[in-house]
Amino acid sequence: GQYTRVINADNSIDRRYGRSEVILPIYDDDGADNSTNLFRNAKDMIVLSQYIYGHAAMVEGAQEVKRLFGKDKPKNVQLLESISASNDKSVDDFLRIFDENDKVIKDSDRKVREAAKVISDDLDEGHATHALKDSIVLSIHAEPEDIKQSCVYAVTVNHNLKRVSVIFRGTSNMGDWIKDAIVFMKRVDNPVKKLVSSSPSRIGIHGGFAAVLLREEKMKDTLDEVKSYLKDLEGYRLFVTGHSLGGALATLFGFYAAADDGIINSIVGPVSLFSVSSPRVGNKYFGYAFKDLENQGRLRHARIHNAQDKVTKLPYIGGAYRHVGLEMRLRPMISNLPPVLDYPLTTQWEQNGHSLWNDIITLHDALRLHGCDLILGRLKLFRAEFEETTLEKEYKTVWGFESS
Repeated sequence: GQYTRVINADNSIDRRYGRSEVILPIYDDDGADNSTNLFRNAKDMIVLSQYIYGHAAMVEGAQEVKRLFGKDKPKNVQLLESISASNDKSVDDFLRIFDENDKVIKDSDRKVREAAKVISDDLDEGHATHALKDSIVLSIHAEPEDIKQSCVYAVTVNHNLKRVSVIFRGTSNMGDWIKDAIVFMKRVDNPVKKLVSSSPSRIGIHGGFAAVLLREEKMKDTLDEVKSYLKDLEGYRLFVTGHSLGGALATLFGFYAAADDGIINSIVGPVSLFSVSSPRVGNKYFGYAFKDLENQGRLRHARIHNAQDKVTKLPYIGGAYRHVGLEMRLRPMISNLPPVLDYPLTTQWEQNGHSLWNDIITLHDALRLHGCDLILGRLKLFRAEFEETTLEKEYKTVWGFESS
């Protein structure tokens, strides 16, 4: 038959390949104001991941005070107990009491002392709308049972930024480290399967992390709690963060939150996950399901860590565990190397010429490389570059919708 060639306006082939399976969410993430750029959001979430250490320490301190003093408490001790045990107060209230009670800091572990420094340095910088000072604590879960189960977290809201944040505490005692070390994999039903028919039916989750959030009704209860706050907050975004073990729990919670229609229908844009110095959470099938949520426009994940932090290379186990999300690898300041943004198909353990045993026994490096003080220092070196982009823009670049 006869065919007529139609040439488009610029006399070239009109390529419209795109990626039909990718759904781009429509929300305010264009970097036009100071609350949306990648630097601001990453810094805010790093600092919030440190705040939970101090708040949890105050709750524990208040419980100890109650045990030691009963009703006959000194005035400053009464104030500590009152502030630490109450919700609906600003984070600024907690920070003030935390700062005034040096004993809480001095008697706490190293993580709490470092957190106090990170928070203090951030407050000294100041922002027009401060992520910490302007946030209201909706709930704090740091009771003895929460601590025993290594599931310590807080939910905050910042009305100026229209942001609800779920913040998981990282490793703070030997019980947590034991859970970190458990490497058996728990296989569970994939919550994404109901959304994407091609998604795996079953996924593998690190047994220790699953024991924290997937036990009994814990995940459902936590999701229901967050939904109860969101139902009265129209037009708000949901952020999830945590450091170390808290980063792993944040990754797991963010994954389930993004698969929950009740959460997605209550927020603007995707679930915004910023994990800090997190170990690996699941197997390759978890990774496939995670990418399905990213492709559906339900989830965005910035995985922030120092380049030499060995904790982020755990668990080892022959590549069975995979990282997820968009990596923000912050390299040594002394070498002045730029940070690396990467979205690899697979992330394997690389020995880089060293024996596995050598890498295991040198984990004491984590005392410095695993900390957030160094992470913030490295992040700030490239502040201008990170302020020019957003997490959504980086995802679009990964998929070829924007040029780098």
